[in-house]
Amino acid sequence: MRRLAALMVRHRIDALVTVECRRQNVLGTYCREVANVPVILSALHSTGWPDGVGKLNRMLTSWTDGFIAVASEHGRFLREFEKFPADKVFVIPNGVDTQRFLRNEQAGQRIRNELSIPPDAPVIGIVAALRPEKNHALFLEAARRIAQVRSDAHFVIVGDGPCRTGENTCELGFEFSSPLLGTRGDTPPEILSAMDVFCS
Repeated sequence: MRRLAALMVRHRIDALVTVECRRQNVLGTYCREVANVPVILSALHSTGWPDGVGKLNRMLTSWTDGFIAVASEHGRFLREFEKFPADKVFVIPNGVDTQRFLRNEQAGQRIRNELSIPPDAPVIGIVAALRPEKNHALFLEAARRIAQVRSDAHFVIVGDGPCRTGENTCELGFEFSSPLLGTRGDTPPEILSAMDVFCS
């Protein structure tokens, strides 16, 4: 935190936007006091289980200039459920560049070749952090059932996180027939082009 504050002083930072719930207001308050940052905003992208705003962060609400929600309903949630002051809640909707996600047959085939998946095999995948709330267990249960009727189906898990314990395993209690692909620089656009079905 001291190094971060020194960096802000050196670059004369005008505004700090902290992201997520665990310690954002603590960090923001410290930087305001030590580095004299004029504006502190907190982007609360995830306020439900397993994340929480936390008692200490709530105590520091008055030192935070604004809370950024990612959708109008999320803004309402922050006002009504989390009880943040209405005049401090701002909505900046998540945006998706749909052109990035147009199907690219060439990229999809390259990924399939890399993973040794035949061009005509159905591919079902998930792209998500390996965290319990992403429910990879449900994806794997679906994969098990599908494989019973479509033995040619291939299943792809892209992402990394605290549940990963080895090359092909994670603490969700499964051993996967294909390697967990981890975090990839070509995802999501190219890896999605290799999939016939994307699960979220």
